[in-house]
Amino acid sequence: MDNPALATIPRTHIHCTANALTDALPVRPVPPVQPNGSPARVWELPTGHDCMITKPAELAGLLRKLD
Repeated sequence: MDNPALATIPRTHIHCTANALTDALPVRPVPPVQPNGSPARVWELPTGHDCMITKPAELAGLLRKLD
């Protein structure tokens, strides 16, 4: 994880926002700027952790937006 090339990889965070268990837990903060200098990308899905099962079409739609 010390390879400087890792900082050049764009990142996107998908937060699953509807889960009784995680509602009590803090959301991991996302820095406003990525290591490569681009603005952070944070998307939300109104579902629990298993979004690929509960919201597969919506998740696929977000993944298709990736560069």
